[in-house]
Amino acid sequence: MRVAGTGIHPIWLLIGGFVVVILFGTCLLLLPTAIPEQAERPLGFADALFTATSATCVTGLIVRDTGSEFSRFGQVVILTLIQLGGLGIMIFGTVFALLAGRDLSVRESLVARQVLSEGTIGRIGRMVKFVVLATFVAEAAGALLSYWMWRQHDPGAPPGKAAFHTVFHAISAFCNAGFSLQKTSLTDLARYWQVIAVMAPLIVLGGLGFPVLYDLARAGWHGLRRLLGAAGPAAVTLTLHSKLVLSTSAILVLLGAGGLLAIEHASDAGQTYGSSVTAQDNPQVRLYQPGLLELAPPQQVREAVFQSVTARTAGFNTIPMSKLSHAGKFWMCLLMIIGGSPAGTAGGMKTATVAILVLAIASILRRRERIESFRRTIAESFVRKATVLAGLYLALVAASTLLLSVAMYQRRGPAIPFMDVFFEACSACGTVGLTCGVTRSLTTFGKYVIMASMFIGRLGPLTLLLALTLRYRPARYAYPNEEVVLG
Repeated sequence: MRVAGTGIHPIWLLIGGFVVVILFGTCLLLLPTAIPEQAERPLGFADALFTATSATCVTGLIVRDTGSEFSRFGQVVILTLIQLGGLGIMIFGTVFALLAGRDLSVRESLVARQVLSEGTIGRIGRMVKFVVLATFVAEAAGALLSYWMWRQHDPGAPPGKAAFHTVFHAISAFCNAGFSLQKTSLTDLARYWQVIAVMAPLIVLGGLGFPVLYDLARAGWHGLRRLLGAAGPAAVTLTLHSKLVLSTSAILVLLGAGGLLAIEHASDAGQTYGSSVTAQDNPQVRLYQPGLLELAPPQQVREAVFQSVTARTAGFNTIPMSKLSHAGKFWMCLLMIIGGSPAGTAGGMKTATVAILVLAIASILRRRERIESFRRTIAESFVRKATVLAGLYLALVAASTLLLSVAMYQRRGPAIPFMDVFFEACSACGTVGLTCGVTRSLTTFGKYVIMASMFIGRLGPLTLLLALTLRYRPARYAYPNEEVVLG
């Protein structure tokens, strides 16, 4: 991995890496061996490109069923794309350089630092090693703990099939991809404890971001050493970033679950609302799937918590999204827009961005000059960056919704409600993968709109902005200040 002499901006290398992997994955999926011999229809270029983009961008939206319309080779290709996309192309390049025994140059360390959002160049090597170790340990542990769930779900299946299902879903969960080999995602598995006790923690760990996991591991290792009597500092505190991410994530899980339950009960959503996608458009709706309020109260709480977790931004579902009320769908859209945390496998606007904006608003309302949290002051530059990121992300959602509405208007068949279109756009931009059944009825133009939304949503509006602004030249002058009227 030699980028020091290329003169190419690291962000362009990241974008180029994603493009190359997507195109290579598309070529592999177009091979005859990627689909079963008894397939009813061949895989076209648009569907192959859509699948490769969704897998690499760890989204989970599909136009072909992963479990039945792809061969084992095709499923392995999809799984590989998920793993590459979850970790990041440039992270893999850095890891290969480290494993080859070569030292990283300053330029190469800066590449990894921009991908990982890690501020200290000297910690890049340790961080990247930790990323790979934490990823494979978490995925292996998740696979081992959920193996018996798949054996019980299909006791007649050979052990090899259960093992592949286990590994596939463990990687998909940690990478927040949402791809499933089941036709109805995890709705048929909702009764198993492993869904809430194994899959949900995998999703959370992947969405927290590697800097937070590194911080937690460092604090945990220090605490263990202190218990064993080893010498060292009295305490290792978490960074402000970790505190903001952990507190915001916990609040969003509880608020998301409680809000979904309250909204659905207030809307009396015991029946299907709004979705006019037919069984011909989406074969999944032929299988009866109970809605949230059709479950027993304890199950309602459990499924609401799981959906609150997976909406940011894993994409698995244990209840059909089409049976949520319009208000419930909008609530899920808000969670999808917020997304996970920086430098993790999740997408969305990011929890740290939302936390900084909320703190900035609170400081203004309280007439405070500084923005403070956990006895630390947040610099104004971070507030400006958070504002830009939020604005660009909302612009992406708006543009995606508008273009997708135009695409669905051109579609023949029953009209798709606007809320379902908006839901689809939020899912694509947030790289979530939840759908109300719209994905399989997309026109060709609609597929390309969703592909562009997934790609831009994965890399982030701010990343694209930095890529387009290759050289920052500070101005040597300043105009006088003048007030403007707000409100």
